[in-house]
Amino acid sequence: MRRALSFVAIFAAVMMPPSSARAGEGGQDELGIGKLLIANEKLGDPTFAESVIVIVSRDSDRGTVGLMVNRRTDVPLSRLFSKRKDVSDDPVYIGGPVDLTLVQVLLRSASRVEKATRVIGDVYSTEDKNTIEKCISHSNPFRFHLYLGYAGWAPGQLESEIKLGAWSVMDGSPGIIFDSHPDSLWTRLNARLHMQIVELLYDPKAIEYRR
Repeated sequence: MRRALSFVAIFAAVMMPPSSARAGEGGQDELGIGKLLIANEKLGDPTFAESVIVIVSRDSDRGTVGLMVNRRTDVPLSRLFSKRKDVSDDPVYIGGPVDLTLVQVLLRSASRVEKATRVIGDVYSTEDKNTIEKCISHSNPFRFHLYLGYAGWAPGQLESEIKLGAWSVMDGSPGIIFDSHPDSLWTRLNARLHMQIVELLYDPKAIEYRR
């Protein structure tokens, strides 16, 4: 019984953010822009099952907005924008279940992008029509993914879901957002989370760095 309780304590420490970094406690927002949400393997909602979501907007009054970075479709951009002749055949991504008519992109740029929000590193998000039209061209200067729809949470909703164990929070990176094999991304990140738990089980002192 004592061993089981120890596992629960260690598991909770891995899954929950340190107290100084939780939203609303005066520290850095653990759920800030650029953070990743990794769906729990037992998450019952098929819409979000095995999803990896990057947070692109967070507001205390309007809530949190994210994009699924591992929902690549078989639909090429050239089909979505069939009236244009200069569109690439890059795949369209599903950003989430909310408002599938909304189009936005995540793009990588070495310089600041106008009318765009910096997500992390050289990654920006934008719904600006002119920027999107440049992105979808064969001659575009950006590396980008185009998303239809988004995932959204009302204020406090995402925090409640995390407490219930629906999501794990992980630091994002440009490499993860633009991973070359998005279909297996959730499996690899979930394995990384399990490795963290195993490491703490074998080295309880490692938990101290989270205090």
